[in-house]
Amino acid sequence: MHLDDRVSDDFDATDYFQTMDVLVKYGGGHIISRFFSSLFQLGVFDHLEDGPKHYHEIAKLTNSNSESIYRLMRFFVPQGLFVEEKPGIFSKTKQSSLFTKNGIMANYMGMFVSDSHYQLLKTFPETIVKGEGQAPKAMGVASFWDCFKDHAFEQSFTKCMLGFTKTASPNILKHIDFSNYKTIVDIGGSHGDFIKEVLKLYPTIKHGINFDKKEVIEKLKQNQQGENQKLQLVSGNFLESVPRGDCMILKHILHDWSDEDSKTILNNVADSLEDGGHLYIFDFVIDPKNYNQHTLMYDLLMLHLFTAKERTKEQWLQLVQDRFTFVKFIHEISIGCIVLKKK
Repeated sequence: MHLDDRVSDDFDATDYFQTMDVLVKYGGGHIISRFFSSLFQLGVFDHLEDGPKHYHEIAKLTNSNSESIYRLMRFFVPQGLFVEEKPGIFSKTKQSSLFTKNGIMANYMGMFVSDSHYQLLKTFPETIVKGEGQAPKAMGVASFWDCFKDHAFEQSFTKCMLGFTKTASPNILKHIDFSNYKTIVDIGGSHGDFIKEVLKLYPTIKHGINFDKKEVIEKLKQNQQGENQKLQLVSGNFLESVPRGDCMILKHILHDWSDEDSKTILNNVADSLEDGGHLYIFDFVIDPKNYNQHTLMYDLLMLHLFTAKERTKEQWLQLVQDRFTFVKFIHEISIGCIVLKKK
């Protein structure tokens, strides 16, 4: 077969590079991820924070091969991660600063580019074929939650959730006034950072309850010294019951659960929500008229990990209608927010 038989006359150099861009972005995503992970692990982002540096200096600081570190950093210049001000001299960008060790995105990195995360996705094609999450099979466990028995996995996941909270909290607290509530319950609150921020901002709140499973709460209690006296650490299972309060928070919880299990959780919340109180659900809302790739990526991850999903506005309203009355969506909150009152 001649080349002319395989390639259309209309397929020029521009088409080639555009097609290769698609291949690199989607087919080679795991390759780019390893490149990016190497920058983070070597601390390259941190070394540029105090000013531009020649790649020879970066190589010394990271104990790396000089030519190799140059080629790696050069790759990310077109992506806007670095600026090559003069040949071989690189400076930081707003994006690169996010990934320093103290940057707002650092907590995500341990999960997103870990070997465990790559392993989790090995069985993704089976998930699509069967319509049920096959991530546990990839990890050799019965349930995704069994992965938390591995300390390193548990630590990276918790840090990732901490990252979500740190990035989402300012936006949430800017658009919601919690001052009229007496007892706020953060259901599945994990590390408890969000409820701490709420209590700090609203001294009129009498009680803030961080509610999570026993092993999470016991670990937090070991380091509770000096915490806000209004903060209560309560353990339990939200599939069975939750503490009482006039404000309930479900932040990135229900997207981990099937509709059936989500309704069980919602019933337990309704049973414990004081009359006149509110439930705030913070979860992505899929808009079919304006798809967001970030939201749709998490929808597929939820399918793979939990046989769960992100939901459209209509799916959310259908899910909550038995026990709750819809109040409003707060569209200004980037991670999604639905405000409800119980019937």
